[in-house]
Amino acid sequence: MNQVKSSVKQTRDLMFTNKKAVPIVAVDYVFINPDYREDAEKWLKEEREKIITKKEVEKI
Repeated sequence: MNQVKSSVKQTRDLMFTNKKAVPIVAVDYVFINPDYREDAEKWLKEEREKIITKKEVEKI
């Protein structure tokens, strides 16, 4: 049976039913002067794993 449901309600239901069902996501952008691109790529290659590693977050 096809149903149209509110995404807000669905998300709220998931959050209160199973707190691990909706993961916390962080998204960021970095803009850099093209003159520093080479240095930035080197830095990113060295630091990438630290940046994208999952960290524990404080419970609200």
